[in-house]
Amino acid sequence: MKVSSKHLFLLFVATISIVLGIVFIMNSAKWGFNNAEIFLVNRGGMDTNQFNIIIKSKIESYEYLGAIFTLLGGMFLLFTILSKDFVIDKINTDETNNEGNLNVKEIEE
Repeated sequence: MKVSSKHLFLLFVATISIVLGIVFIMNSAKWGFNNAEIFLVNRGGMDTNQFNIIIKSKIESYEYLGAIFTLLGGMFLLFTILSKDFVIDKINTDETNNEGNLNVKEIEE
């Protein structure tokens, strides 16, 4: 099975997008909390309930971003694989034999 270079590039981009999305989802709690702490330090202090709301919203933003990357990468991967010209066939066929199989013509160069 041979795949065209265009499709290899698209598969690479889709795979990177999926991996990036999973990394965002897995690290969303740590990155969200660190981002909220930076916000707290820059502001100089705030109420605990407000800080908890900030933490929750920062974590959710990373989770949503990861979900978007993962879903777009998955759809891109699926559509690339299901495209009609995904596989390059370089077999010249002569005719079918009695068993329904294709006879392959020899290519002389």
